[in-house]
Amino acid sequence: MDASPAADRPVPAVPARAAFEVHVLPDRPGIRAGGEISTATGSVWREALSQLARRHTGVSYVDLSDVAFVDVAAVTALAVTALNLPEGRMVVEHPPPQLSRVLQMFWPGQNRIEVRPR
Repeated sequence: MDASPAADRPVPAVPARAAFEVHVLPDRPGIRAGGEISTATGSVWREALSQLARRHTGVSYVDLSDVAFVDVAAVTALAVTALNLPEGRMVVEHPPPQLSRVLQMFWPGQNRIEVRPR
C-alpha cells in the first residue's frame, strides 16, 4: 500500500492549447486560417491581420472555412483591421456563424467587410 501524500493528490490538468494555423493564400491576396480563434490564439490572429493589412491593395481575402470558433475579440480585431484599411475591403469567406452575428451586433452597416457565408 502506497501511503505517500502525493498518491492522494489529483494531478492538475494542463489546459490544452487550441490548435490554430494561418497561411498566406497562394492564388490571391489574403490569408487562410484553421482551428479556433480565441484568447489562446489571439496574438497570432492579430499578427496575421496586421501583416495582411500591410500587404493590402484594394481587396484582401480571409478564408475561415477551416475555423470552428471565433470569439468576440477575434471579430473585433478583424473589424478594426478592415475599418483602418486605407481603401477597399476585406472579403471573409465561409466564417463560423457567430462571426456574422457579432459583426451585425457591434458594427451594423459597415461596408469594409463582405461576408460570404458557409
